[in-house]
Amino acid sequence: MITVALLADHPAAAPRLAQWFRDQWPDYYAGRTLAEVTRDFDAEAQRGGLPVRLVAFVDGALAGTIVLRAQALTALPEYSPGLGGLFVVEQLRGRGVGSALTSAAAKLARDQGYGVVYAATAAAHGLLERQGWEVVQAIQHGDERLAILRAVLGT
Repeated sequence: MITVALLADHPAAAPRLAQWFRDQWPDYYAGRTLAEVTRDFDAEAQRGGLPVRLVAFVDGALAGTIVLRAQALTALPEYSPGLGGLFVVEQLRGRGVGSALTSAAAKLARDQGYGVVYAATAAAHGLLERQGWEVVQAIQHGDERLAILRAVLGT
């Protein structure tokens, strides 16, 4: 069973998330210690406002994460608020964890009073489109081709 909760309710997960992100994106995190990356996750362990990080569990085991933050992409502040930092452990990909996280994060955005939410992604656009998100723009960001997607949130 998949459950999604606030990282604020599971702060002990932050070091594992930090390790996962360093392992998944070693070039991005190369100049930072594990403690520094963990502090980033700790800063997202909030109950309201932005950023707010969610975590997913499968049968009680930590399985993934996503964050609702001020912008989908810092370089494009008009796409606000945004979802980012979506990660699901490899052995659980394709089992609904990413969908549960994106749905919960969109609901969190709606609960905070937002009418739309955006995401910038190189890899998860198919997952978002299956949930009804629409592509707004495709951009080149560094060496990555990103899709900017938008979800209109119901009331």
